[in-house]
Amino acid sequence: MFVKVYRYQIQEDKINHYLEIQQKVLKIYKEQLNIEVIYLQNQISPVNWIEMAFYKCEKEEYRKKIKLINEQNEIQEYFNAFQATLIPGTEIVEEEYRNIPVVGQ
Repeated sequence: MFVKVYRYQIQEDKINHYLEIQQKVLKIYKEQLNIEVIYLQNQISPVNWIEMAFYKCEKEEYRKKIKLINEQNEIQEYFNAFQATLIPGTEIVEEEYRNIPVVGQ
């Protein structure tokens, strides 16, 4: 399993739009990848979000398929719309992880 974690800040008045975008993007991703996503909103500072995407494949397969997905005009439009929901001047922090099974789980 390959995991991507994103941290970013969404403008409070654009949260509903952000969620609509994520719903549409996830539908496209699920057509190509076996993916589950969790969206976490900070309870103290609701502009802070964490997105955790769990891909049921290895990193190389993910990279091949994500390249094809990202070439789609529709995805590019959604990404631009997503960026417009971010708090100006903030960045998307992106990290990669792998699942380590614990014996006995």
